[in-house]
Amino acid sequence: MNKTIKISGAGCCLVDQIHPGIDFSSSSIERYKSRTPGDGGLHPGRLVFTEQFEAFANQKLNGVIQDISQEGTTPVFNIGGPSVVSLIHAAQLLQDIQVEVSFHGVRGEDKAGQFMQSKLELTPLNLNQFKVTKGSTPSTIVLSDPGYNNNQGERIFINDIGAAWNFGPQELSNDFFDSDIVVFGGTALVPGLHHNLTELLKRSKAKGCITVVNTVYDFHGELEHPGQRWRLGASSESYRFIDLLIMDYEEALNLSGMRDLNKAASFF
Repeated sequence: MNKTIKISGAGCCLVDQIHPGIDFSSSSIERYKSRTPGDGGLHPGRLVFTEQFEAFANQKLNGVIQDISQEGTTPVFNIGGPSVVSLIHAAQLLQDIQVEVSFHGVRGEDKAGQFMQSKLELTPLNLNQFKVTKGSTPSTIVLSDPGYNNNQGERIFINDIGAAWNFGPQELSNDFFDSDIVVFGGTALVPGLHHNLTELLKRSKAKGCITVVNTVYDFHGELEHPGQRWRLGASSESYRFIDLLIMDYEEALNLSGMRDLNKAASFF
């Protein structure tokens, strides 16, 4: 009998509220744009947290969305998050062979959480370790401008961590580490995991797991230490325990502290 390959993942899982047709060059959005790194303003391609953005804008988020949205447009709701989405894709692509893909995470006790649960149950993911906890379901307002950068398109993300504040290493049972592959995705949006990533990766390697980390823009890191190298876990030792590290260009530069991509590659 062939062995079942076991993939376990943890990290960012949220409900996306997508607002299409936003014009990032319009005068209505200009006053909400970032002026200095970490100031809480909006920046194409980047993420900011709701509380910091509302402080920057001196206005509630709902009011801002009304200001910058085109009249008559309706937001689209979807499941998002670089952890759960990549795991869903893996489960879908591999469902014809002996592979079990599990997601370990939390949602809130609200309508958004019920929506998330109903959508995830339509996928091949194992949700035995997907729990309900206090707080609002993690969510992101996604502002989409398809015409940005010569019609290449771009998005701006405004995130509410919500119930993900309640998720940390203590929520990962021994079953998580008894896997062939472990995946940590977008942990900058799950602070309890992100700050403990070094030890979690070290434990995973000690158990013989293949380790995968995919990153996301670290607004907390930029907010606390503007212009400095982002930390991935407690120290740079984290990278010793990563088999596959997935980043975009900007994340690679900020995590390495380099301004040149070749130097960033050498750092990793």
